[in-house]
Amino acid sequence: MCQLQELKTNLFNMKSIILIFSMISVYSFGQNYTVASSSSSYTNIFGGQTLTTTAWDDPDFYIVPGFAVTINGNAYDSLLLNDLGCTITGVKNGIENLDAVNPSIIDVIDRGYDAGATQSSISYKVEGFAGNRILKLQWNNVGSYGDYDAGGNSMSINFQLWFYEQGHYIEVRYGSSNISDINVFYEGEIGAGVTVLADLYSSSPNDVFLTGATNFPTVTNLYSRMNGTPANGQMYRLTPALSVGVEETTQRKISIYPNPSTDIINFTEIDAKEYMIFSADGKMIDSGVLMTQKEINISQLAQGNYLLKLTNWDGEQFHQVFIKQ
Repeated sequence: MCQLQELKTNLFNMKSIILIFSMISVYSFGQNYTVASSSSSYTNIFGGQTLTTTAWDDPDFYIVPGFAVTINGNAYDSLLLNDLGCTITGVKNGIENLDAVNPSIIDVIDRGYDAGATQSSISYKVEGFAGNRILKLQWNNVGSYGDYDAGGNSMSINFQLWFYEQGHYIEVRYGSSNISDINVFYEGEIGAGVTVLADLYSSSPNDVFLTGATNFPTVTNLYSRMNGTPANGQMYRLTPALSVGVEETTQRKISIYPNPSTDIINFTEIDAKEYMIFSADGKMIDSGVLMTQKEINISQLAQGNYLLKLTNWDGEQFHQVFIKQ
C-alpha cells in the first residue's frame, strides 16, 4: 500500500523545474513534460471494461489498450495497475518497466471492502479511431485506506487518467469528491497528488510532481502534493516536452497574446526575422519570414498545444508555448 511513500526519502536534492505562466493555465517545463492546468466538465465513463467486480483493496490488473501508450517517451503495449490501487506502470513484451503515472497518490480502496459488497469501481475504455485513440481509466466513488483504517467509509473521490495515442498527452481529470477530513483521507498528507515518474523506485531529475494550489499548481521533481482536493472539473494536461534541437539555456522566453487564440497570435518584445511552430511531439509544422510583422496567423492549426520559436536579425532565438483553440 505504501510503495510510493519510499520516494519521500529519496527526493530532497534536485532542482525545481522552470515555471512558465500563461493567461489561463500554468505551464512548467521539466525534462519530459510541460503541464497545463484548466477546467473542463467531468463526465463519467460508461460502457467500458470494469476491472473490479468484487470488493477490493490493492488491485492488480493488466490493461491492453490496443495501441502503444507512451510514458516518458517510451512506448508500451500494455499497462499494469497495482501499487496504491492507482499507479500505472508501462509493460512491453511482458516486462514491467519503471515509467509510472499516478493521478492521485492516494491509497485507494473499495468503500464496501469490509461489508464484502463493492461500492467503488475501477474501469477503462478506449475511444476514437486508429491513430487518434484515447485510453480512459476511471476510479469511481473510491475511498482511501486512511479513512478505512480510521474505521470509516463515508469519504470518497472520483478521478480519471487519460492516455492519448496522438500527441502522447496524459490527462488527469477530477470529478466530485466528499472529503470531510483531509488529514484522515490523505493519511497525514496535505492533499492529492499527480506524478509522472521516470523510475518508480528511485528519484530522477525527470520526475514530475504537482504542488501548491490545486487550480494553478506548480511543478517540481521533488516528492510533493497539492494543497487539498482538486475541484470537480479540474484537469491537468501533461504534454511531452518539445525538443527543437536548441538547448533551453540558449533561448529566451517571450510573451504571446492572446493565449489561447483561435486565429492570430501577437508578440511585442523583439524584431523577429523568422518564425517556426512545433507540434507537441517536436515536429516543425509551420515556418515563415516576418520582416517587420509582429503577428502570426494560426487559424490553419488544429486545436492543441504548440511551441513558437522566433529568430531575430542577430540570430538570437526566443520561444513560448501557446494554445490553439
